[in-house]
Amino acid sequence: MIFPPGGEGTPTPLAAYLINGDVPSVNRMLTAAKNPRVRNSIKRNVEQSAAMQLLAQRAAPVECPVDVVFYWMIPNRRRDPDNIAGTGSKIYLDALQVAGVIPNDGWSEIASITHTFQIKRDLKIDRCRIELYPAGSRVGDD
Repeated sequence: MIFPPGGEGTPTPLAAYLINGDVPSVNRMLTAAKNPRVRNSIKRNVEQSAAMQLLAQRAAPVECPVDVVFYWMIPNRRRDPDNIAGTGSKIYLDALQVAGVIPNDGWSEIASITHTFQIKRDLKIDRCRIELYPAGSRVGDD
């Protein structure tokens, strides 16, 4: 298992998916913003790859609103956590829409977003486990 279960009382996610692939950092996207075609190409390529991986895992629609948990597994500490989470969550939420898991990524669909990071030196590329829970069902959500 990638991350150990939370223990007794931890709800079962509505859905859980694993996505492999390097996520562009916020800094890279800001640099690419000088050329919108480059920025859009980077986002589109990562989003399409993620959506294809979701569909290969038989992604199915979930009832919203949901709490979204991102478990980031990164091979090294070269990028700051906020640089990974910033663009990664945006691109992966968009991929969840493309794959038909959520209808939108607005306030009505997303109740909360949580990020957890783990360095896994045996990885060559980034990996992210995304878990979707019914809004407010996770332990400690008040």
